[in-house]
Amino acid sequence: MKKHFKMYKDGKKWCVAAIATISLVAGATLANPVVHADETTNDTTTTALDTTNSNNQGTNTDQSTSTTANADQPTSNNDQSLSATSESNQDSHQRGAVNDSKAVKVAATDNDQRVGEQKTVPATGTPNSFSTINDNTYYYNQKGELAKNFFYNNWGHTYYFGNDGARWNDRFMNAWNNTYYFGNDGARWDNRYMVRWGNAYYFGNDGALAKNKTLNVNGTNQWVNAQGIIPLRNQFLTANNNQLYYFDGNGSLVTNKFYHNWGNTYYFGADGARYTNQFLTMNGKVYYFDNTGVMYQNRYYKNWGNTYYFGADGARYTDQFMNKDGKVYYFGDDGSMYQNRYYKNWGNTYYFGADGARYTDQFMNKDGKVYYFGDDGSMYQNRYYKNWGNTYYFGADGARYTDQFMNKDGKVYYFGNDGSMYQNRYYKNWGNTYYFGADGARYTDQFMNKDGKVYYFGNDGSMYQNRYYKNWGNTYYFGGDGARYTDQFLNKDGKIYYFDNDGVMYQNRYYKNWGNTYYFGADGARYTNQLLRLKGDDDNSQTHYFDDQGRMVTNDWVNWEGTMLYFDNNGFPVNGKQTINGQTYLFKDYSLVPSGNYKITYNQYLSTLIGLYQNADWFKENTNSGHMSYGVANEGVNKGYHFITANGDPTSWIYFKEDTNNNKMLIKYLDDTTDTTVANKQYVEKIVPMNDLTSIYDHEDDVTMVSDYANKLSYFKNNK
Repeated sequence: MKKHFKMYKDGKKWCVAAIATISLVAGATLANPVVHADETTNDTTTTALDTTNSNNQGTNTDQSTSTTANADQPTSNNDQSLSATSESNQDSHQRGAVNDSKAVKVAATDNDQRVGEQKTVPATGTPNSFSTINDNTYYYNQKGELAKNFFYNNWGHTYYFGNDGARWNDRFMNAWNNTYYFGNDGARWDNRYMVRWGNAYYFGNDGALAKNKTLNVNGTNQWVNAQGIIPLRNQFLTANNNQLYYFDGNGSLVTNKFYHNWGNTYYFGADGARYTNQFLTMNGKVYYFDNTGVMYQNRYYKNWGNTYYFGADGARYTDQFMNKDGKVYYFGDDGSMYQNRYYKNWGNTYYFGADGARYTDQFMNKDGKVYYFGDDGSMYQNRYYKNWGNTYYFGADGARYTDQFMNKDGKVYYFGNDGSMYQNRYYKNWGNTYYFGADGARYTDQFMNKDGKVYYFGNDGSMYQNRYYKNWGNTYYFGGDGARYTDQFLNKDGKIYYFDNDGVMYQNRYYKNWGNTYYFGADGARYTNQLLRLKGDDDNSQTHYFDDQGRMVTNDWVNWEGTMLYFDNNGFPVNGKQTINGQTYLFKDYSLVPSGNYKITYNQYLSTLIGLYQNADWFKENTNSGHMSYGVANEGVNKGYHFITANGDPTSWIYFKEDTNNNKMLIKYLDDTTDTTVANKQYVEKIVPMNDLTSIYDHEDDVTMVSDYANKLSYFKNNK
C-alpha cells in the first residue's frame, strides 16, 4: 500500500491522514519496519532477571539497521531538557505544521548546519520517495519537493524530517512543552523506557516523556518526578532496546560491575545495560554472558565453528590446558579449542582430536600414516614403541615406519606392512633373502647359525645362495636354500667338490671314505679320470690315477693314452721288472714295455747281457743314467751298437764281433722283423756259439737285476 501521510495535531497527539500514494525508490536507506519488543510488552518495572532473547552479540545499540551515532553519546543537539516555542509556520503542508495555533520549533541545530557534507541535497526529487545523501535520509513529498520540518507516519512509527530535510536519528525533540526521542532508526519512542545518564525515563503512548506523575505500566505503578526521572531502588528495568538495567539500593544505576544473584553472575556495562549474549574483556581476560545474561562458568561455548571454555571464574581459557574427565584439552591464543589440530611446545608435538581431547597413549591414522602419542600426549618422533610383543618406530615426522627400511647407528632395520619390526625373521625382495636378528638389525657381512645350519649375508645384507664365499684362505659354498655346504659334496658344472665339517672346500687335498681315496685339486674339483703327478709333469714316480668315480686306482692296470700303467697298493705306478698275478712284466719309465703279451722273456734279458759282456768298457763309457746311446765301437766292431741297459728295451741289434785273431764268437741276438717300429714288435731268436763268458759288467745301476741276469747267462753258457 503506497500512502502519503499529512500530520495534524489533535490535543497532544499526532494524527495522520492519507492524502496520496507514494513510491519508495530502490536503494532507499530508511530502515525496514522494526517492532521493538519493549514497545508493547516490556514497559514494566521488574525485580527479576529479564529473559528476553537477544541475537545481537556484543552491542548495546538500537536494533535499527540504520547506521547512527551511539545512543549513549548524544550529540550537542540532544539536550536533556528541551523547550518548545510558538512560531508561525509559513507552509503547513510542506513543513508538516500542526493544525492548532502553535507551530513546531526545535531548539536544536539541524543537520544542514553540520560540517563535512560532500554533496548538495537537491530541492526536488522523485515524488513520494526516500533518498540517502551523505549518510542522511531524505523524503520527497507528493510534489517531489524536499520535505522539511515534516512528520511522517508509517510501519506503526512516527519519523521526523528537520528543517534541512534530514531525518532525525538518535535525537531528542522539545515541542509542545514535551520531550520526545527519535531512535537510531529514526522512529519515535512510544511506550518505552529509556535508561540514560544513570537515570530511568519513560516515553508514553504519544511519545512524550512522562513527568511529575504516576505511571501505570502493565499494572505496575511508578512515580515520575518533574525531570522525568523514575526513582528506582534495588530494581531491574527493561528499557531502551529491550535491555535490562539494575538500580541499586541508593537508586544509582549499576554500571561496569558484576552482579551476583540466584547462584549466577551478571555484568552491567558502562551504559548500565546488562551484558546479554555478549563477551566482556576485562583485565586481559574474556568473559561471556548468555541470552539470559548469566556468565558462563565451567561451561563450553560454541560459535563461528569453534568451541570455547569458560572456567570457574568465568574467564575464557586462553593459551591454556584444561583437564576434564580424565582428558586434556587446549585452547589457543584466541580461546578456540584445538580440534583436529597439532600443538607444538617444549620440543614436542601434540594432537587434539575431533572432540578436542588430547591424544594420550593413542594411535592416530591421518593421511594414510600412523602416529602415536605417549602417556604424556607427546608424539613419538625418532623413537621406538613396544607393544603386543612387537617393536615399532616413529620417524622424525612422527609417522610410523611401514614397509620401510631404517638406517640407524650403522645398522639396517625393516618394518612390515603392519609397522612391526622384523625380528628373527626373513625378508624376501628383489630376488634376494635377508635376515633381521633378535635386535631387529639386518645381518650384514655376518654368519648365522640356525637350526644346525650356517648362513651368510653379504655386505648388502643379501643371503648367499648358490654362491661361493672366500675368507681366511678358504672357500665355502652356500646352496640354494642359503645353507652352507658342510660335510657335503657339490655337483656343479660337471665337477664334484667337497666341503668338510667346517664348510671348507677341499683343495689340493685327499679325502678318504667308503674304503677309497679321492683327491680335490687346486680349484677344489675332484680328480676324475685324471693323473695326479706329485713331482711335476716329467716325473712319473709319484703319480696317482683316479678313475671315473674319482677313486684312486690301486693294484690295478690303467691304460693312459695308449700306455699301460700299473698302480701298486699305495696307488703309485710300478717300474722295472714286476711280477703281477704270477706274470713277470718289464716297465720302462713306469710304462709297460710292450710285447705280444706285454711281458718279457728270459731270452730277451739274456741278449742284452751278451752285448754287455762283449764290450763292458764300451757300455760303461757310453752309459748315461743307465741308458746306452748309439755310437761306434772300438776295434773290430763292424757296426755300431744300439743298446739300452738291462732295465730296458731288448730291441738291440747285436752283431758279430771279431777279435784280433779274426776268431768269430757265437753270440745270441734278436733279429727284428721288417717292421722297424719298437712297439709291439715280434722278435726272432738266433743263437750263435760263444767261446767264453766269464764276467759281466758289475757297475749297472740295478746290481740285483744284473747279477740275476749273469746267473742266467752262466746257465745258458753251460747248457748251450
